[in-house]
Amino acid sequence: MSRTIKIYIVFLVAMMALIVVVDANRPRPINWMPSFDIKSKIPFGLKVFQEEKENFFKGDTITEIKVTPYEFFDAYYDFDTLINTYKIKGTFLAIDNYDNIDESSAEEILYFVSHGNNAFLSMNDFSNKLVDSLGIAVQNHYFKDRIETYLANKKVDDKEYQMKMGVSGYHFSSFDTLKTTVLGYHKTQDSTYVNFIKINYGNGHFYLHTQPFAFTNYYLLKDRNYLYAEKVLSYIPKGNIFGILIKPTTVPHLNHHFDSSLVMKD
Repeated sequence: MSRTIKIYIVFLVAMMALIVVVDANRPRPINWMPSFDIKSKIPFGLKVFQEEKENFFKGDTITEIKVTPYEFFDAYYDFDTLINTYKIKGTFLAIDNYDNIDESSAEEILYFVSHGNNAFLSMNDFSNKLVDSLGIAVQNHYFKDRIETYLANKKVDDKEYQMKMGVSGYHFSSFDTLKTTVLGYHKTQDSTYVNFIKINYGNGHFYLHTQPFAFTNYYLLKDRNYLYAEKVLSYIPKGNIFGILIKPTTVPHLNHHFDSSLVMKD
């Protein structure tokens, strides 16, 4: 092997090593995918929320649901007596980009709430079962730059929180005003939209919120936006929290004790 070839080989090896070092130290592109996973550290994951949940729900008992809502709540339904109710009381909580709750679970949640419990759902949209049963309509609207989101009751929080990255214009375009209380809004330029409501359902309540990104890592760590998430969650009644923070993968059977005629009160 000639000296010239050896020099070329050394040069190529050195260049390859330099490329590897530079590539290893190059900043990785930020993953802006909305994972809404409690183990995810990317901007739109829920790891910070998971780690801070004890502070958000001080004094409450938090139970993570690792199966479908149907499987979880059905196991606590009292079939053995004439009471026809649940052996547990509290609030079902789910935060996700879009509604991934199966129909049987949606029926179970409706039944659970109708028996004097609550449900807090923060999502861009909701299942047809919930939309039809609760008499709501959800729409999206285009906005150019950013939105400001805030609560309706200034005694709870009188601040406006700016959101831009990842957020959408989903809002409640219609609802039953006789059974619904408006809890929050977001505005874009000169337009204002309802994005947080409380609906009376049977003997319980649904708290529906259309800006789930407020609970992601990015916004909980950005400026003082965590205060908005804190104030929104403060509407959840004290007690037991049943959180579907780990997305279940099992498929439930049909709900065999749901009777829609028993849910809504006159």
